[in-house]
Amino acid sequence: MAPLLCVAVVLFLLLAARGEGTSVSPESEENAAEAHVESLLQGASNGQNERVQQIVNSVSGVGDEKAKQSSCTAFLDDLAQLSCSGAGTDGVVSVAWTEHDVLPVVAEQVLDSYRDAGGVKLVSAGYVDMKGRVWAALLQGDGAWVDVVAVSTEDDTASEVRVTRLIGKEGVG
Repeated sequence: MAPLLCVAVVLFLLLAARGEGTSVSPESEENAAEAHVESLLQGASNGQNERVQQIVNSVSGVGDEKAKQSSCTAFLDDLAQLSCSGAGTDGVVSVAWTEHDVLPVVAEQVLDSYRDAGGVKLVSAGYVDMKGRVWAALLQGDGAWVDVVAVSTEDDTASEVRVTRLIGKEGVG
């Protein structure tokens, strides 16, 4: 799960850096994001450290009591409702559920839900481990939000899905 967390944080920070309006190469964006993560980990700012830790915990499932139980057919509606209800006052809301199917099928179903909803851009997707047991995607909505999707399996008979929505300051999902 640690590689997923690193990928999610770096991708989140890349998106944040990209939104600042500066024009730089992808290599320098990645280097800048890595340097920013490194400075956060070294204690550059307690407020920023707490925010990054909160995002990492949410994506990784730490504190799962905050994740609303959902399903593949309802998760987008649940995320939108949580975003608007004030449940995401800290800017992070999550849903989770289990599908009794293999990981590739579940990942495809999740992406199909986003495609069918429209107004969502797939930023990145792929396996984040060598065994093919953890798949993740980063999606950006027309609103001021980014979803980090993680689908994992232990035995190829069931897949755990977790979607964490990071809500920007300009609006809600």
